[in-house]
Amino acid sequence: MEKLVLIGEKEGSALANIFEKATEVLDCPLEIVCEDLDEGTFDDLLKDMEQNNVRAVFSDTCYSGELFLKADFLSRQSKGCSSADLLVLDRGRLYGYSPFAQGFILSLPEYINVKNDGAILIGNAKEARSAYWALKDEGAKKIYILCKEGDYFEELLQDATEREVLIKSGEELLEACQNSALLVSASGEKEFRELVTDFEFLKETKLTVVDLAADPKGSDLIREAKRNSLLAFDCVNAQIYTAVCALLSIDPGAVTKEAAFEKIYGGLFSENE
Repeated sequence: MEKLVLIGEKEGSALANIFEKATEVLDCPLEIVCEDLDEGTFDDLLKDMEQNNVRAVFSDTCYSGELFLKADFLSRQSKGCSSADLLVLDRGRLYGYSPFAQGFILSLPEYINVKNDGAILIGNAKEARSAYWALKDEGAKKIYILCKEGDYFEELLQDATEREVLIKSGEELLEACQNSALLVSASGEKEFRELVTDFEFLKETKLTVVDLAADPKGSDLIREAKRNSLLAFDCVNAQIYTAVCALLSIDPGAVTKEAAFEKIYGGLFSENE
């Protein structure tokens, strides 16, 4: 059986379990293999993919830049993100995809219409960059970004249009909250608290909050959002859709992404009850 290698994941991790369930639901004939690679073995893995029966390589964060550089062809999303989460070997060529960007958009609640609504991004992790390009690609009305001084977005947005705004003060964050329907955090707890000292900005807003760094146990952001009667979501929905988009990029099937999500989500959480 051909392999899908998850780089940087440990067997039994939340993401590995999602991919295992996704292959089952989609009837995808791939063995999920978790690898914690150093630079040398990473190069060897890509060089010997066909010999080692590896059909694809996925990296949630640590090697997305390297996968981007190794690809012979790139999807539109990968070109925009300047990264590739997934590298697929097909007839001797390597194709780069960004299933996280696709999965993030698909995971948003149906009532969120990014073309009509502003969105706030907090953080500078790879997930934030992918989310930014995904929102931009979807035609988001306005994207407000809060990140550390000197980070990726500051350089990127030097030539920004009026649709993209760097938040540089608490007052600007409050204004962004009033003009947005979606707040997305892609920073860990420590980085988040360096950027945002308190949660007063959540009060009297109608934001939907998505914390891409939070596991099902939640985060301070999610707990405070719920305390203010806001809808809040952790990373699970985005991860499930990411796995679905990744596997359908490798082996396109007849099932819709939404139907696959429902089956995977139901399977994962019924097993944990």
